[in-house]
Amino acid sequence: MSGYRGRMPLSVCDVRKPVDLWRDSSVKDLCRTILCRTKLWDKGSSMDDTNAESKRKSMKKFLFFIELWRNREIGCKFEALQEKFIGYKKIFMGVIKRMRAFFRGSRHDFVPILARQTDFLCKTSSLLVEMFGTDDVELRSRMEKEIKSCEVQGDALLTEFHEMLSGRPFVQVNKLDLQAVAMAMDDCLDVIKDTSKAVLIYRPVKLDDQLRELAQMAKSQSEVLHDTIPLLVDLKKNIPAISMACERVTELEHAADDAYEEYMGYIFSNEENTRELIKYKNLAEMLENATDAHKRISDNIRKLLLNYLAD
Repeated sequence: MSGYRGRMPLSVCDVRKPVDLWRDSSVKDLCRTILCRTKLWDKGSSMDDTNAESKRKSMKKFLFFIELWRNREIGCKFEALQEKFIGYKKIFMGVIKRMRAFFRGSRHDFVPILARQTDFLCKTSSLLVEMFGTDDVELRSRMEKEIKSCEVQGDALLTEFHEMLSGRPFVQVNKLDLQAVAMAMDDCLDVIKDTSKAVLIYRPVKLDDQLRELAQMAKSQSEVLHDTIPLLVDLKKNIPAISMACERVTELEHAADDAYEEYMGYIFSNEENTRELIKYKNLAEMLENATDAHKRISDNIRKLLLNYLAD
């Protein structure tokens, strides 16, 4: 095959049509060499001789079969590569989908749990207002048991919250700030439960309207927090609304402080029964502590917001 030395060989990567291949002199020489080796062509004959028309037809058929073989091989390789690509693409898109779900879910999974905590806050504070508005001991007892049940469920939610945070490497805000908010809510539920228990233990002769007003202020704070927690899903967008809500909780706490001090002056001036005086004083302090506990929740939310903006 010295006549073909130095020329470009026919490659399976050559995607030219058979007509273009036939026009290539190197392909002609290759075919002539092959046919000469197989004694189907005379060494002195040219590919363009008129007397070799039948041989040229045979050569074209030969090239045609070569082209079919080559296209079949290329097609098989292409199909194999295509199948591999589709398989890799499915795997890659599946990984991307799981990563998106993981990161998207982990950013806001804490919001539903905190929202359920605020549900318990609203329910217990409403029951507390009703307790200070009735003299029925049995009704107070049922309300106290319901408040205690909510507090137990709140403890379970806090445990679930800690487990959720430990299993999420990426969240939207600082984990310590989130834990502070959740624990402040749990502490607030504890204060409300202790206050309801004190009402049953003390069995006061009467419950003044001032005490009911203090309980109502705590309930109002719970309602504000209940509307604030869902805003944590998009901190950047809801910064003004969250700040206003926290300010509202603080205002209610200041109003409760003023009401508490005024009530202290009232009972020390008008209550002659020392035992009842101690009962009223302790109940008022516990209600004021409940409003302080609500304020601690808002303070931790505000701290969470400030740290988010600092980052």
